Amino acid sequence: GGHQQENAWVPPHRRPIAYAFQDYRLMPHLTVYDNLALSGAPKADILAASTAYQLESLLGRYPLRLSGGEAQRVSLLRTLLQNAKVYLLDEPVSALDSAMRQRWLYWVRDFQHKQQVQLIYVTHHDAEREIWPEAPWLSMDIFQQAEFSPNRHRRTVDEVS
Repeated sequence: GGHQQENAWVPPHRRPIAYAFQDYRLMPHLTVYDNLALSGAPKADILAASTAYQLESLLGRYPLRLSGGEAQRVSLLRTLLQNAKVYLLDEPVSALDSAMRQRWLYWVRDFQHKQQVQLIYVTHHDAEREIWPEAPWLSMDIFQQAEFSPNRHRRTVDEVS
């Protein structure tokens, strides 16, 4: 038999993986601030991030009073506020208009680079994928990894092997 670890349950805010759901998963009975607090982040971090990501005006509102784009931004920020090592983002900007989508994509990329975390980003839009040209990506059920070298053009793993 295998070794069983006692007390193996870890509260969500202490797990090293954060997940942004495609359908937002906001708690309707909690304000935006309280939904963000579910991340486990300290109040000062929530307030600073809400300002930095332009959501401070929504903090006292309830999810049913948010537009789809606002709800998606709150959900994504809640995920980014978690102290994780790996972030799984499932189409995290699909409900945003083009300008807001672009802004959030760069914010997420900057977050990843500053925090030095792993990011798994699900999208069906080539323009979004171009934000992370160095990242592996799935396309048509084939995993492709870009290979970068100063003396070579970009090639996929399939072409290299």
